[in-house]
Amino acid sequence: YGDHRDLHSFPTRRSSDLARNGAATMGLEKIEIHSLTDTRLEDHNMEMVDIIEAKINELKPDLILTHSSHDQHQDHKAVHFAVLRAARKQPSILCFESPSVTSEFNPQLFIDITNYIDIKIHAVQDHRDQAGKRYLRWDRLKGMANFRGAQGKLELAEGFEIVRLKDSIAGLK
Repeated sequence: YGDHRDLHSFPTRRSSDLARNGAATMGLEKIEIHSLTDTRLEDHNMEMVDIIEAKINELKPDLILTHSSHDQHQDHKAVHFAVLRAARKQPSILCFESPSVTSEFNPQLFIDITNYIDIKIHAVQDHRDQAGKRYLRWDRLKGMANFRGAQGKLELAEGFEIVRLKDSIAGLK
């Protein structure tokens, strides 16, 4: 969202405290929580599109990050398609890798996270409702960063699928 440090989330009420804690861990100043049904976000498709589109119009972001279409989690996939509809006029959209992506996730952009891996691990470990899940262990997170780093010829990296990428965002002014 450009210079804004803002988070928009769609958790249920029971996870609103987790969302607030996660936002605080990442140093975000503001969070909005909407009452949409966890694991049933596809039932709220138009509502999500309206919420996201309104926030895009308010913030005027240079870059939008969303889930991949290759994510097998039903809510992640619903958010992906809602974001694409809401951001249809936006010049730069990237899809990030979550633990629930399939083997079809195919990043074309690699961002160096060498200086941020400890922050990422801390933020993920702070997501207490996911505690104990093997795919969120620190060694797996670092392993994925190593793998994506090797693909991108970097030390540690995150990979992104490109929906659209404006040349100035990519550093090609």
